[in-house]
Amino acid sequence: MTLTEKTLTRIIVLMWLPNCTITTVNIPQKTALENQLIGEMLPLTEEELLLASVRSETEAQTFASQPSIAARRRQLFNRDDIIEFKKKGCLGESLKAQLVFQPCELADQENSSLRRKLIEEENKDREVIITWFIINDPTLAPSDRNQVIEIYRQLLIRQSPPGTPIQKTAASWSPKNQEPQLQQ
Repeated sequence: MTLTEKTLTRIIVLMWLPNCTITTVNIPQKTALENQLIGEMLPLTEEELLLASVRSETEAQTFASQPSIAARRRQLFNRDDIIEFKKKGCLGESLKAQLVFQPCELADQENSSLRRKLIEEENKDREVIITWFIINDPTLAPSDRNQVIEIYRQLLIRQSPPGTPIQKTAASWSPKNQEPQLQQ
């Protein structure tokens, strides 16, 4: 499954049900905020946040306090550490779009503690973003969660550096190659 860089107008998800029906999930064009939250745009500056929330004070308070904005900010704050641990094979991407602990040469107490903290924070942030996306897209229902997770997983794999351990099946892991290889 490929995602275009500028817009995501349609995502076709095949679900093999007992009667082999095909379910199509339509996701309209993403807003700038959605692009930012999934990492396709740079974060909004404080000035841009203020300009976007000029409509009313109530809207500005709601916009600025959204858990999804806080989650994305924390992801950006932790990104450099996560990338370094991924490059060294110490953190991997699971089948459920979760960051997971991987055995590696950096097994000292300080690094293990930092990795545990990063995993806990990143997985909470991912959950918040996935939930926000489902709630704010009128074409998605809670039952579409697994499809959204799979799409988000593919985005995370694409953005991961070479060497990142990627879970291929419940029992197999392999490092990401130089060329991104997404499952279709």
